[in-house]
Amino acid sequence: MDIVLDSNIYRGDWYLKSNDLTILRDYLGKTDSSFVLPQIILEEVMGLYKRNLEEEINSLSKISENLNYLLNRVLLKELEVNIEQESEKYINLLIRKLGITNSKIVEYDNDFLPKIIERAIQKRKPFKDEDRGFRDCIIWLTLLKYTEKSHEKQIVFISNNPTDFGDNKQNPILHPDLQKDCDELNIKVNYFKSIKDFTEKHSKKIDEFDTDWLSKNIDISLLSDIAREKIDQSSPHYVKNWFEWRTELDSADSFKTINVNFNDFEDIFIYEMVNGDFIINFTGWADTKINFEYYDYGYFENTIKNKTEIAKTVFYVSAVYKNNIIEEIEINDFLINKEGKFGH
Repeated sequence: MDIVLDSNIYRGDWYLKSNDLTILRDYLGKTDSSFVLPQIILEEVMGLYKRNLEEEINSLSKISENLNYLLNRVLLKELEVNIEQESEKYINLLIRKLGITNSKIVEYDNDFLPKIIERAIQKRKPFKDEDRGFRDCIIWLTLLKYTEKSHEKQIVFISNNPTDFGDNKQNPILHPDLQKDCDELNIKVNYFKSIKDFTEKHSKKIDEFDTDWLSKNIDISLLSDIAREKIDQSSPHYVKNWFEWRTELDSADSFKTINVNFNDFEDIFIYEMVNGDFIINFTGWADTKINFEYYDYGYFENTIKNKTEIAKTVFYVSAVYKNNIIEEIEINDFLINKEGKFGH
C-alpha cells in the first residue's frame, strides 16, 4: 500500500531522520510499496524550504550586522547562498531518500478545474466556509485519481491537517464528504494525522516490553537531558505562554529548563524491523522545572526577575532497541499541562 506524505510532514523533519520515517521505510520494504509524491506537494515542499532558508539567512545576516557594529569591524561577511540552487539540491536529495521514481511523482490534472469549482460552490471538503481549500482540493483529487488506477485500490495519506481532511481533531478519520468520494469510486484512503499514528497502528504490544522493563533498561539521565534540550530548543512562544497563564506575570525573552524528572511511562508500542531491531515508541510523564525571566514593573523603573516553575509535561519518545540495549533516543514532541489538559 503506497504512502503519500503531506507537505507539513516534511516540514517537521526536513531530512527524514526520525525513527518514525525509519519505520515507514521498513514498512514499504515489507509490503513492496512506495512513497508517492503529488506534484503539488512537491512544489509546496520546495516553497516551504525556500522560505525557511530565507528566514534563517535573514536572521543570521541581522546577527552578523549587529555583531560587526558592536566590534566596529567586519568580522562576519555577508552570506552568499544561492537559494534557488540549494532548494533544487534539497528536492533532488529528498526524492533520492524517498526512493521515488518518475512514475511516483503524480502531476495534477488540468481537467480538475471544473470539479474544484463545483466543490468550492458546494462547500464540500476539503473546501472551508471561507472559500479556502484550493490547494487541498487538488491534493485530494490527485489522490483519488492515483488510487483508482492503482492495483490495491487503496493508499495511505498522512497529513497533520485534521480540520481539512479529517472529521475532527480528536477523531482523525476521513471527513464524510471525502469518505463519500471514496465509496463512489470503490477505493480506500487510509488517513492518519501523523506518522506516529501510523506507526502505532502497525506496531504491536509485546508483553516483555512493559513499563517496568522500560524503567529498568532506559537511561533515565540521558532521557532527561534530551527532554531538557527539546524544551529549550522549542518554540519559546509556547513555553512562555504557559508561564504567563500559570503566574499572570509578563514573561521576558529568556527561560532555561533546569531538570526533567520522569515519573511514569505508558502507551508502549513496538515495531520490529526487518533486521531484527525494535523501535520502541512510548509516552513519558515528567515534572519539568523551568526557570523563567519576567518583567517586574516598578513605579520608577522596570526590572527583570527570575521565577522557577514546575510544569507537568508529557513527552512522546522513540528509541531503538538492538543488541539488548536501548539507544538512539529521540523526543518527537512534548505538551505542557494547562487547566488539566495537554496541548499547544
